[in-house]
Amino acid sequence: RTLELIPVDKGSPGRDRFLVYLDALAALGKWREVKVLLGRDHLPIETALAAVFRARAATELKEDRLASLYWDQAHSLAAKDPAQLWFLAEYAERMGNHAEAIKAYRRLLAHERSVRSAFSALVRLAEMEGDTLKLRELIKEITVRFPADTEPKNDLAYLNLLLRENLSEAKQSSIELVRQNPGLLAGRTTLALAYLRAGDTRAA
Repeated sequence: RTLELIPVDKGSPGRDRFLVYLDALAALGKWREVKVLLGRDHLPIETALAAVFRARAATELKEDRLASLYWDQAHSLAAKDPAQLWFLAEYAERMGNHAEAIKAYRRLLAHERSVRSAFSALVRLAEMEGDTLKLRELIKEITVRFPADTEPKNDLAYLNLLLRENLSEAKQSSIELVRQNPGLLAGRTTLALAYLRAGDTRAA
């Protein structure tokens, strides 16, 4: 019904209706038609978005090399526009393409208003991948970027304790954090783990 109601062959349907039409084609798995449609001149959408959709179509059509080229083009076109970068990142994440999502979230770190949200997205992806080492490096990066924030400091100490690395530094950090915020449960949990790692079960 959507494809019938939006006649894209009769002039430009406008940006919003064009996107709806594309979504309908995608929902029906008509990727060849999506590819043909996106190959037209003077599309009513931003060039970065067109590149993202071309990358998706190429991926679905198993044209991996072409998909990679379109992703690179999309990143390049969206680099200076946070709104387009957010679209690219979230679209890639919904596709399950975490590598491209991470690239876009990383680019968003260059835009001051997006830094915290981009870091949160990167942490979410690292947690989903289950890579504790990668997560720790990311949290360490956050503590450098926001040295006054308590939560990432606690997270870093906790991850070091889980990995059984930098134990004395993690213990000292958790002691200090609990001293500063005695009511913070996450801090007490980290300190308890620090005592357990040191073999002091009573203190834990």
